[in-house]
Order: sequence, then C-alpha cells, then structure tokens
Amino acid sequence: MKILYKGQGVSETNGLLQVIAISILLIAIGLLTLFIDLNNSDNQEILITSSDKDIINRKYKDGEYTYTAEYGATDVIESFTITLSLSDGFINEFEFIDQANLGKSKKYNSEFKTAISEKILGKKINSIEIEKIAGASLTTNAFNSAINEIRLEAAI
Repeated sequence: MKILYKGQGVSETNGLLQVIAISILLIAIGLLTLFIDLNNSDNQEILITSSDKDIINRKYKDGEYTYTAEYGATDVIESFTITLSLSDGFINEFEFIDQANLGKSKKYNSEFKTAISEKILGKKINSIEIEKIAGASLTTNAFNSAINEIRLEAAI
C-alpha cells in the first residue's frame, strides 16, 4: 500500500472527498442489503393477477374442486392437496392433505391445517386471501395460489 502525502498528488481535500465517497458507498450497500432482506422476508404477499373488482364480482360454478400445490425453498419441493366444495360461491367443505417430506414442513403444515379451516369455511371464495399462518409462509403463499387456480377453474 502506497501512502501519498500532501505534495505527492493528493490534497487534504481530495483525501476527505475519498473518505466521504467510500462512506456513502458503504451506507448505500447497507441500505440495499436491508431492502433485499425486507423483500425476501416471510411476510411477502401473493399478488392476484386479476383485478380485485373482477374477483369480487365473479360468479362460480357449484361443485368440488381439487388442486395440488407445490412450494419450496432452494432445492426441496414440498406439496399439499386441497379439496373444497363450492355452493353459491361459498366454501362449505374443505380438506387439506399434507404431502410434505421434511419434518419442518410437516410441522408447519400441521399447524396451517389446524388454523385454515376456520378461516375459509362458510366464506366466499372470492374473499379468501390468507396472510401467513403459524409461521408457514411458503405454505400460505402456495395456498393462496391454489385458491386462485380454483377460482379460475370454477369461474362462470
């Protein structure tokens, strides 16, 4: 490392500007890292591709609908299957079948399964958008996607 002294090409002002520039760069990198962490957190929400008005006003065929959802992080893909019955757009029966292989996924899915029925039974399918339940963010996101797919299949 070569240190330049005043008179050798670097003035005190230039040195101070370099220190300030490096400090600003480090702060920017820190803020960018924080922004990325917040965007990749467990609190992400699923975006609905249709407009909210279309979903609220949509009519649905009565019947039983089944969808298998896959989800995962990194190299592990887990799945579950939901089956629900619609009558006049209301969910009147619901089943959640866990197909996870990892112990951690099974734990989250078990807690999710326990909590989800009370949140959707008797509710209109067009009003369902679940936020994270029991710490199961991946399951919750996959569930919301599954509900969206069933909406599309059942739409009149």
